[in-house]
Amino acid sequence: MICPYFYIHLSILLYFAACFSDYLTMLEQIYSQYPDLLISIKAISVALLVGGMIGLEREKQHKPAGIRTNILICLGATVFTLISRQAALGDNSDPSRIVAQIVTGVGFLGAGAIMRQGTSVQGLTTAAEIWVAAALGICCGYEKYLMAILVGVVTIIVLETSRITSKLNKPHQSPDAPQDHKCK
Repeated sequence: MICPYFYIHLSILLYFAACFSDYLTMLEQIYSQYPDLLISIKAISVALLVGGMIGLEREKQHKPAGIRTNILICLGATVFTLISRQAALGDNSDPSRIVAQIVTGVGFLGAGAIMRQGTSVQGLTTAAEIWVAAALGICCGYEKYLMAILVGVVTIIVLETSRITSKLNKPHQSPDAPQDHKCK
């Protein structure tokens, strides 16, 4: 059984994707004289959308990396990618070097989200989701908007599905079962 919030998030994401399509068409007409500005506005807008939707899902689950963190990671990766692409045009350098550094830097950020407590490890999903947010920002910086939106939807589906399956795997105790209370 899928959580009703899943359908709400999915419908909001699809609605924003449709609105963004109209928004992006309007921006193309207005900023036809400034192609670099248009690319930046498109990339930042889509980065806000996908980073915000993933962050909203994580915020709803009360996870440490919520909406602000995901938006900032996605925007940061987008801006670094846009800058590296523009800089590479002038001096024939390789823009993929900056992208490689984004992946490495965000890997360290994600590693900080992983905590070990005895035999339990916490934060792996948060670390992976931080990494995906950066990848979505890179997609936006390379103008792969459809890919970013599609991967954002798939990410939300995976996060919702894993939450549902983890609830199913927990042992269920009936309310009538005797409670094990220890007196101190």
